[in-house]
Amino acid sequence: MIAAIRHALAHWRLALACAGPLLFLGAQSPATAAQLCPPTDVRVSGLPAGQMRVTAASPCRANQSMILRYAGYALWLTFDKSGALAFTMDCFAGAGQTVQFEFDDGETVSRQAVAQDMDSVVKIAVIWRGAVNLDLHILEYAAHRGQPGHVWAQSPGAAQDASARTQTERRSFGFMSTLSAGARRGDNVEVYTLWRAREQTSGVVATALDYESRARPSPDPESCGSGLFAEIDYEVVIYDRGLVSRTKGGFSPLPCGQQQDAANRYHSKTIPDFFFR
Repeated sequence: MIAAIRHALAHWRLALACAGPLLFLGAQSPATAAQLCPPTDVRVSGLPAGQMRVTAASPCRANQSMILRYAGYALWLTFDKSGALAFTMDCFAGAGQTVQFEFDDGETVSRQAVAQDMDSVVKIAVIWRGAVNLDLHILEYAAHRGQPGHVWAQSPGAAQDASARTQTERRSFGFMSTLSAGARRGDNVEVYTLWRAREQTSGVVATALDYESRARPSPDPESCGSGLFAEIDYEVVIYDRGLVSRTKGGFSPLPCGQQQDAANRYHSKTIPDFFFR
C-alpha cells in the first residue's frame, strides 16, 4: 500500500512539473506582456510658435508610461486605455535637437524636434523638479502686476493674439506657451514665447520668478522651514535666433509663516530682462 501511494505521488509531481509552464502561459506578467509589444508608432509634427505635436500609438501599452527627454528635460506621459497618447511639446531650446522616447519595457525611439517660426520667436523657460509651484512672470513694456502686459499663469495670453498685436503695433508681444503647477512627475517647465518684431529697436520686457507655493497665505508645508522643497533649484533656458543660453539658480530656505513683501517675493534678478536695441 505504501509503495503504491509513493508511486502515485511520484506520477503526480511529474505531471505537475510538466504542466506548470502551460498553466501560466495565459497569465503573463506586465513586463512580459510589454516585451511582446511591436515597435511603437511615434510621430512628430511642427506647430506654430516653436511648438511640436507628439502622437504615439501602441494598443498593448494601454495605461503604461512613456518618458519624453528633450534638452535635459524629462517628462512622464501616460498612454490612455486604448494605447494612444498625444502631447504638445514646447521646443524651448530650439528645433533639430534629438527627442528621445522611453517605454516601460526598455524600448527607445528617437526623433528630431521640429517646429515652425523658430526664427521669429524668443523663448524663456524655467525648469524645476518637485511637487511645488514656481510662477514665471513677464512684464511687457513697464506694465505693472495685474495690469495689461502682465503675462503669467493666471493671464497667459494666446499665440494668435500676441502675433496679431506684434504685426499691428510693430512691437514684440508674447504669451505663456507652457504652464506647470508642480503636479507633474519628472520635470516642470514654464515657457514664455515672445513674437519678435524685427524692426523694433527699443523697449524692455521684464521678468520675475515667484515661489508661489511658499508665498500663499497658508504656505505649502513642504516649501518652507525644513520641508522637502524648502530649498529648490531651477534652470533658466533662453532661446533667441538659434542661440541657447542656460543658467542655474535656486531659492534658499525660509521659515514657514515669514511674511514676504513684493520685493522679496518676486525675484527680478534670477532671469535677465529682454532689451530691444
